[in-house]
Amino acid sequence: MWPELPKAMGVITNPLVLGAMGVLEWLSYRSARRLVGLSPGIVDGIARRGVARERIALIPNGCDLDIFGAPSAHWRPAGVGAEDLMAVFTGTHGIANGLDAVLDAAAELKRRGRGDIKLVLIGDGKLKPALQARAQADGLDNLVFHPPVGKGQLAGLMAATDVGLQILANVPAFYYGTSPNKFFDYLAAGLPVLNNYPGWLAEIIARHQCGFAVPPDDPVAFAAALCQAADDPAERLRMGARARQLAAAEYDRALLAGRFVAWLEGADKRQMDAIRQADYQRVAQLHAQNIDQGFLSTLGPRFLSLLYQAIDEFPDACLLLARDGERVVGFVAGTLNMGQVYRHLLRHWLALGLSLAPSLLVPWRLWRMVEILRYSRGESGRVRALDTESAEVPPLPAAELLSIAVDPACQGRGIAADLYAGLKIFFATRGQGAFKIIVGAPLAPAHRFYRRMGAVPVAEIEVHRGAASTVYVQQVGDV
Repeated sequence: MWPELPKAMGVITNPLVLGAMGVLEWLSYRSARRLVGLSPGIVDGIARRGVARERIALIPNGCDLDIFGAPSAHWRPAGVGAEDLMAVFTGTHGIANGLDAVLDAAAELKRRGRGDIKLVLIGDGKLKPALQARAQADGLDNLVFHPPVGKGQLAGLMAATDVGLQILANVPAFYYGTSPNKFFDYLAAGLPVLNNYPGWLAEIIARHQCGFAVPPDDPVAFAAALCQAADDPAERLRMGARARQLAAAEYDRALLAGRFVAWLEGADKRQMDAIRQADYQRVAQLHAQNIDQGFLSTLGPRFLSLLYQAIDEFPDACLLLARDGERVVGFVAGTLNMGQVYRHLLRHWLALGLSLAPSLLVPWRLWRMVEILRYSRGESGRVRALDTESAEVPPLPAAELLSIAVDPACQGRGIAADLYAGLKIFFATRGQGAFKIIVGAPLAPAHRFYRRMGAVPVAEIEVHRGAASTVYVQQVGDV
């Protein structure tokens, strides 16, 4: 998740969509135990969301040394001579790519009379027709457009290329927030790279002397770098060799894949199981502290821990966690079918039996457990409409928010609202247009919260005989 780029580019401007993306990003980061950023800017962005840096690893895109190191038939597009310096851009011709910079450089090269330098754009995209029209209008015969090619054919093209073009629009969020595949393909092919914006890739090029880093929106510097490459072929070849060495030493896909696996498996299975169990225990603690008037809290922390484990494991249920560093400070739970969750809970029958043993000896608790099971199977008939003009109970959604709680020390930060929004997104992805919430009459703060979130009271229900609860319905279509 990285919504900062489409926002910075102006591609997505709808505040509701951006808000939903921000909530999903926040929940994803806070719920994950380990995270991977493809660039330094992405790592910094995750950390700014309150995630401890020790939980984040920088693992960029990598170099496919097998494809670009294997022998291949060299080829050049029509219009490029064998003695020309050929600089190639491969990829999408879109807004983010800023390919007008290449046309500006082509115009500058034409002004200098450098017909020995050809610029080749391989690929397709929304802006390609406009770029072709401009090139024709400006008489840029030193610019060649070519359709997309497969990786095998691309390897042959790269083998005949002199300079790889790493081009992006001048958007500050790109400087440290992108990890373009083409950059690493150029390195793997042993090409010097011309990069036209500042940031971490420009720093790599400068540090390893494997290409040219020019300022953005500067066609004179762009053209000068290409002239330097054409006029000093020996240094150009040395740059290419350094690029290939860098690819093998630091960005080989096999190396990065091993680093990725090592990061994810840095804790062994027993350690990860222990972390997950600690999370469930913490959720149970938050439930007992914040929903102390509910019946489930009387069944004890061990039962609550098992219940939330079952919710987390069940495919049509959702347990979202909010963290402050490593500590869980909030959660929300929901499901499309609570009866199925309880059946899933029976997989842990031994631990479940031990956790409930004391309650099974108390008749009123046993009866309330039966009532909950009946409700989860849709057998509770004590429901009445709140609409005084109609005695008919409106159809209630199958999806249900089960519980939500935030550590009192962290309340007031908007955590509950973000969790709530995250659950709406979960239900929306499951094709649910609405979900219900059952709230006990004495829980005044909960009633205020759900009304503030936009939930509407539609009915009254007795899950437990003699104890009325309000049924709220929340639409999810506005996420």
